[in-house]
Amino acid sequence: MAKLNITIYAVLVLICNTLASNYPPRISVNSTIQQASESTPIGTPLFTITAEDRNGGTVEIMATGQTSQLVNISQTRSGNTATWNVLLKTKLDREAKSSHMMTFIATSSSKDAPVSPLEVTLFVTDVNDEKPMFSSQAYRVKVPENHRLSSDINANILATDSDNGPGGSVSYSIQPAGQALALYNDTFGIREKSGKLYLKKALDYEKLTFYQYKVIAKDGGNPQLNNSADLLITILDVQDTPPIFQGLPYMADIMEDSPVGTSIFEVFALDGDTGIPNNISYSISGNCSKYITMNPSSGVVRIKKTMDRDEGTIKEFRGVCSVNVTASEVTNVGNSTQTNTTKPLIITVKDVNDNPPKFGEDVYHGSVKENMTDVPISIPGGISVSDIDQIGNNEIQLSVYKSDSINTSDSDIGASPNTILSKGTFLLRLVNPYMFDYESTKTMNLTIIARDKKKSSLSDSCTLYVTINDTNDNDPVFTEINETYYVLENSCFNTTVTNIKATDADSGNYGEITYILRGSNSFQIDDKTGRLYVSCNESCNNTRKSITDCDKSCLDREKKDVYYLTVEAKDGGGRRTPSSIVIRLNDTNDNKPIFRYSSYQIGLNENETNFSDGKMKFKVEATDRDQLNNSIISYSIVKSNDTQNLSDHFAMDATKGTITITTAIDYEQLPPSSNGQVILILMAEDHGKPSQSSTVTLTIDVKDVNDNNPSFAVQYNSSVKENANPGTFVLNVSAGDADKSKPNNQIAYFIEKGGSDQFTIDGTSGNISVQIGAKLDRETSPSYNLTVIAIDKGNPQLTGSTTVVITLEDENDTPPSWRNLPITVSVTENTNYTNVTQCFATDVDIDAGLNYSIMLKEAIDVEGVKVNKTLIKDSFFINKTSGIVYTKTGFNAEVAVKLTFEVTVNDTQTLKNKPNATDELIININDTNDKPPVFSKSNYTAEVMENAPDGTHVRTLTATDADINYNNKIIKYYIDDTTLPFNIETTKGIVTKVGKIDREACDLWDVEIRATDSVHNATVTLQISILDFNDNTPYFLNNTYTFYENETEYNRTRIGALYADDLDSGQNANITFSISEGNSQHHFQIDQYTGDLFIEGCIDREKVPSYNLRVQISDNPSNADYRKSNTTQVTVHILDVNDNKPTFDNDSKRAVDIKESTVNGTLIKTVHATDMDVDKNSELFYQIGLDGNVSGDWFVINKATGEIRISNSLKDQAGNYTIQVLAIDEGVPSLNNSLMLNIHIIDENLHKPAFTNLPPNHIVSIFECAKNYTNVFRIGAKDDDKAFVNRLLKYEFLYPNSSLGSYFESFFLNETSGDIYVVGKIDHETRPEYKIRVRCTDHGDPPLSTSSPELTIQVLDVNDNNPEFNENITLAEVNENENGTNVIQVTAHDRDSKAFIQYSIKDGEYSDYFQIDKHTGRITTSKPLDREKISLINLMIQAKDVTKPENISSQCPTVYHKTNVSTVGIKVVVTVKDANDNPPNFTETYLSKGILRNTKFETVILDLTKVVTDKDVLPKNQIHHFYATSLSYTGTLKDEVENKNIKTNCGKAFCVHPNGSVVTNFVISETMKGLAQLGLLVNDSAGNSTASMKIYVISDSQIVAMHVIKTIPQVDEIKFKVLQLYSDIIGYDCVYDEMDPYQMENGDPDPFTTLLKFHVVNRATEQILEAKDVLKTIDSVSGGKGDTLKNIADLYSIKSINLMQSGPADQSSLKNKETYILIAVIALLSLILCIIIYFYIKSTKRYKTKLKAANIPTADRKEKKQSLHLPGSNVYSSTKNPLMNKDEEVKRSMENLDKLDDVSVSGSENSLDPSDFEYAKRTMTYEEPSEEKEVVMDMYVEDGVLSNSNVDPLALALSQHEKQKNEKKMNGNTHFANGQINQAYDCLETTEV
Repeated sequence: MAKLNITIYAVLVLICNTLASNYPPRISVNSTIQQASESTPIGTPLFTITAEDRNGGTVEIMATGQTSQLVNISQTRSGNTATWNVLLKTKLDREAKSSHMMTFIATSSSKDAPVSPLEVTLFVTDVNDEKPMFSSQAYRVKVPENHRLSSDINANILATDSDNGPGGSVSYSIQPAGQALALYNDTFGIREKSGKLYLKKALDYEKLTFYQYKVIAKDGGNPQLNNSADLLITILDVQDTPPIFQGLPYMADIMEDSPVGTSIFEVFALDGDTGIPNNISYSISGNCSKYITMNPSSGVVRIKKTMDRDEGTIKEFRGVCSVNVTASEVTNVGNSTQTNTTKPLIITVKDVNDNPPKFGEDVYHGSVKENMTDVPISIPGGISVSDIDQIGNNEIQLSVYKSDSINTSDSDIGASPNTILSKGTFLLRLVNPYMFDYESTKTMNLTIIARDKKKSSLSDSCTLYVTINDTNDNDPVFTEINETYYVLENSCFNTTVTNIKATDADSGNYGEITYILRGSNSFQIDDKTGRLYVSCNESCNNTRKSITDCDKSCLDREKKDVYYLTVEAKDGGGRRTPSSIVIRLNDTNDNKPIFRYSSYQIGLNENETNFSDGKMKFKVEATDRDQLNNSIISYSIVKSNDTQNLSDHFAMDATKGTITITTAIDYEQLPPSSNGQVILILMAEDHGKPSQSSTVTLTIDVKDVNDNNPSFAVQYNSSVKENANPGTFVLNVSAGDADKSKPNNQIAYFIEKGGSDQFTIDGTSGNISVQIGAKLDRETSPSYNLTVIAIDKGNPQLTGSTTVVITLEDENDTPPSWRNLPITVSVTENTNYTNVTQCFATDVDIDAGLNYSIMLKEAIDVEGVKVNKTLIKDSFFINKTSGIVYTKTGFNAEVAVKLTFEVTVNDTQTLKNKPNATDELIININDTNDKPPVFSKSNYTAEVMENAPDGTHVRTLTATDADINYNNKIIKYYIDDTTLPFNIETTKGIVTKVGKIDREACDLWDVEIRATDSVHNATVTLQISILDFNDNTPYFLNNTYTFYENETEYNRTRIGALYADDLDSGQNANITFSISEGNSQHHFQIDQYTGDLFIEGCIDREKVPSYNLRVQISDNPSNADYRKSNTTQVTVHILDVNDNKPTFDNDSKRAVDIKESTVNGTLIKTVHATDMDVDKNSELFYQIGLDGNVSGDWFVINKATGEIRISNSLKDQAGNYTIQVLAIDEGVPSLNNSLMLNIHIIDENLHKPAFTNLPPNHIVSIFECAKNYTNVFRIGAKDDDKAFVNRLLKYEFLYPNSSLGSYFESFFLNETSGDIYVVGKIDHETRPEYKIRVRCTDHGDPPLSTSSPELTIQVLDVNDNNPEFNENITLAEVNENENGTNVIQVTAHDRDSKAFIQYSIKDGEYSDYFQIDKHTGRITTSKPLDREKISLINLMIQAKDVTKPENISSQCPTVYHKTNVSTVGIKVVVTVKDANDNPPNFTETYLSKGILRNTKFETVILDLTKVVTDKDVLPKNQIHHFYATSLSYTGTLKDEVENKNIKTNCGKAFCVHPNGSVVTNFVISETMKGLAQLGLLVNDSAGNSTASMKIYVISDSQIVAMHVIKTIPQVDEIKFKVLQLYSDIIGYDCVYDEMDPYQMENGDPDPFTTLLKFHVVNRATEQILEAKDVLKTIDSVSGGKGDTLKNIADLYSIKSINLMQSGPADQSSLKNKETYILIAVIALLSLILCIIIYFYIKSTKRYKTKLKAANIPTADRKEKKQSLHLPGSNVYSSTKNPLMNKDEEVKRSMENLDKLDDVSVSGSENSLDPSDFEYAKRTMTYEEPSEEKEVVMDMYVEDGVLSNSNVDPLALALSQHEKQKNEKKMNGNTHFANGQINQAYDCLETTEV
């Protein structure tokens, strides 16, 4: 056993050792995928291989197969582990092979060790080493000349590049080729990317028939490579050029008598389309086409009808016939502008003398007066004669003959003129002293003959019948006329006075008489009949009894009673006979009575019979200018102004004119329109026949008396809602008053009783409304009975009353209440409940309108969880009227099992308080099985392999049931279609595979799964996708494939693709391609993924005509064991290509000589070429190429035979030319060869010189300053001949006499160059232009010449004058703050012609505020000016000559050059006009002033105008208004005046007048002190400014006086500055008070010394320091600031600071005491005397006042008088009763009675306080006339304001009176305080002092 184990061990060791010594080498590389550029040099290391011998020996590396041909290996390290470099051996070519699979093996030195292989893939990266290759070396395309611009041309241009990346992309461009580069450029273009050729410019076959380009293809590599191919574009002619007429213009002359058929002209035209010429057909049209005909083939024009120059169309066009000749191509296209051309043919028909003269009429009639000589016979229109022949054949000779001597012309009568040219009118004149006598001869006949002056046989005649006219030689004679006539005054127009007759012995018109009247416009005479009549032009309405008597006649006896007239008789010839007559006026009654006054007026009290003047009668008076009975007047009342016969109340004495009142008038009976007036119409009538009358108005003013009580028409009933708001309108009551005037009919209303303080009435309108604070409750008081009183305002006042019943309307103000809520009901789900329950509510209101609503409050599901209310809220409803709760959708227990609703009943009629009631309704819902199962998803998906075994799990499905009950939630699953290869577990829903499935037959199954709860079913679709298994073999789509390719050199070119498919999917359907057979020469490759087949290498059809390949396809499943394959046959046929060019023979290359006159069609050369190719590639055609120097279509070549002929005129084309002849084969692409054929065209002298360079419009200009030999112009001409001698030209001036020369006045002409030079002085002013002509002659044989048209040399003016202004300075004004305003316009002048002047504003301080129109010089503002900144602006305006400078530098001497253009200027002084644009400003915002306690009433404290500035300067802009905006007080001043009722001025202690005066408005007591602080405002229309002012009430002891050695004006300038300096030093405010002159010891004022008075305020406490304390303070600071005080004193001349000066210095204490005693004694005596005088005056005045009061009526009839009040006085103005003026206050109170009832005063039920009412009634009788009153005033008691004052009342009253008079003037009697009208003045009582 042990031996056996040893043996086994030994065997194992042997085996292990054996195996250990045979390990293969380990070979590795850094990467098995390597790459190298195809440009990598040979020998370059590509990568390194490392190998290791694991057997302990050495290792060798070697390349196998084709790898050894590609690379070399070089060992770099040997041993057990060695390395080798792999070096490139063969040049790489990516286009030949993009990758190489290299195989290396490592061999161990151990004999039996296996080798180790290594595969490395080398990818070759591309470099741009292949240029693009065209599919053809030459492209040929034909394009019609009408090809559309920008559209592509199918030229099949294609180039490819075998490089990849940018180097494989190709872009295209083209370049013109040949000699006609300029003609080809930009005609065609090529799309850069696609290579599509397109047209850029329109083609014209007639200009170019072909184009030759080089197509360049460039790749995108770097460096960029390119290739080119030839492109020949042949243009196809299309029908687009009409025929072209030759020899234009067409003109011909012909005699008018030329016979029919005469040839007139021949036209010739050629087809403009030379490539496809058509035959030409001719036609003619136009206004003369009826006279001529045209041969359609030859173009010959002949006469068809006699062309009479003197009639018809030819005459109409004055012998010039214009016809249109049309040349049309014979084609099927139809007539169009492209197939026909029309040109005019002008035929001039020349005249022949073949027409006799013709008179306009055969017979004429004329007349002439007797006894007239040397006058023409009057013939209407004259005698006209004409000869229609033309000039030279139409002169007419005229002769006149009497009828009895037709053979002899009459010398007494001649034609004027006697010769007529062509056509004219002539007269006959009596030429000798010969006249007709009407009495012996009344008519005469004349014959006129007209003869052609050149051809007398051509003549005509006419007859003239002459009538002899009589002349006037007899005067008119009167036969019936008197000296005197009579007519009534006021006679109407056309009244006949008499008839006057006259006769005349002459006949006809001369015997007709015309009558003329002179002497007055009041009469006229009928010029035909002689009737003399009245001619008044005024209205003549006859309202009188006489038919001849008018209202307005010019005959007034009282003005003029006799007329002296002259009557004249005139015959038709103007002979006159005068005669004098007299017309006297008889009197009529034509004057009305006239009242003394135009109207009368008097007053009358109603109910009285006396007039207002106290008299019973009122008299009027009238006068009448007529005499006798016509002046006797009677008076009467005609009518009144009403329909009530008010005139019946009056009577009028007919003789005396007095009016009396017969019946008193009631004012109320007057019509409303009468305005209290009775207007009577009074008439005064005379006794004339017919009588005259006039009327006048008497206005009687009836004064109303208050004699009617107010009355209400009805009793009033109304209603108002309870709880109505205060002010609610209830009703309107209205009372009437029969009185017709105010105040008798003015009514005020009052509620007397019954209102219970709930209602108020508007005293004016009668509107009753709810009282403020009223509580209207219908349940408490359903109605109110009010007694309303109406009171008029007459004297005495009268009243009326009515009852107003007001009923309260019920208002719904009680909320409803529930009867059966809350309530709980139960229902079963899915049960239709029409009514769930009904909710009942009640409302105690009468008009309650209950409206029910329901709202879900809460929903609870079976789990007790709240449910989203949105699932339920719209399912329940309540009938809003009945309260029934119902549902339309039923109940759902799955959603919720308990519903809690909030039910609300709302009273829709409620107007206030809570309108609704709310309570709960709970509904419990019981569950039923009503929910089907529901799958967790709407659809399911699953996947299964098509080869999966049965029972494979596919998917598990689950469903749920929403029912609440458990038995309703049990679900089972089923697949109802048992044919499906799937099954489902009933209770768990697991789906499994149970049958065969094939993905290729069906890759998607839709399985319907059903879930059921035994009542309801639910279905869902399970979509099962079948996954693929590789069970199908791939297949080719075609059984075999065949390809055709041209023989050529290929570089991996794609020739096609093989297509295959596999029924499997995914990776199982991935197919790879490979060539398995037939590719021994490796010319073919196939893309293993796409199946694309490629060809490469040199393919030669002659060697191998076709290739047969076997291609294999394989699929690629993930498991290679299941791979499947298939094969097919591929055949590639090689096609032949055209690779041989044609070749010309030697004879074709010889040159050709021809003359330029050689005709078209002449054969000049035949060329021949051959091609070695066969079939189509060897078939040739010929064409003239683009290379060469022939630009036109001069030659054509027969494309089949090679014959070259002349195709166009060679005239003017002499020279040596080369044309390119192409031989082109029919191969595709075709190959060609070319021949350059030399042609010499010999020149012939055929042309005259033609001017090529003449001045535009034949005008040339030269400056007048031009130097000698300045070139004016070069005349240019050319000769189209080519030979030098024929085109050598000579230029000469052509003078008017046709002689030639080189000089023309100041100009010289170079005969060789044609240059015209200046050689003399020229002057624009002397001669502005010259007219010349130039002849140009060539040197040909014979020489030919041409003359130029007349040329004009203009001499130009030189701009050598500067502009200038007429003045140096001008003035202007402009308003400030305006923009764009015209300021002024300045104008400069320049003496140069065509000078352009430009204006500008020179820069200055304010120049940017203006702008100037540079062309017109108009200056406007560019931005607003501020006068306050600048009021006067000096603008410097510059004018500059900006005429465009002429280029005269080469013409004129330097002295003429304007090197510096001068600029002239004008100074514009602009005054800025002021506008009110600056508001007034206080100089200081805080002002202070002190006033003494003894300051008088209305003392001016401060003039605010002195502390206000305004930048505006105009006085109207400095009108300021001042106001006090606030006023406050401190100290005792506050206690005494703040609440004091001050009735003067502004009503405050201090007033600020609008004029700026701050004045005192009260009397300051000695105990007052404190501070008043005023808010100040000053404004004007530009704005306002504010400041505050402190007024300190001070005593003398607080005033400090500063003694300043300066005058008062000087101190006024420095006062505030000085006081501020002292304020800064002492630490207190020094406030200025006033200035006074310093009084010297003698009491005289010192005018040079001033006392500056001020007081000092502690700024912290606002306390005023005593003067002595101020002095101490100043003294205390003198120690530390003495120098400062001294400097101030020296600077401002301050002498000292002391207490206020009270007078001159005292001499001694004793003297003072004596003075005081003396003053006291005098004062006591004076006081006693004053008391005596005072009591005397008081007693006297009291007596007078009482006496006056007893005699003055209490009623004041002077209304609207302004009352003046004096503070503290009880004196009244003289216009009122001083004892009764209280009545005025009562009257004002009564006018405002309607305002008293707004608030209940007494708190009773009535709105008017009874005491007020009674007082009103007691005082309503103040106007009672009979009442007398006496009031005793205590004259010795004064008002409190002045009782303790020292102010003299009289002085105060006078001061106040004067002040108010001034304020009336200044403020219109309106008092202002704080900008408001002071109403306090309205109730002040005033007096006259």
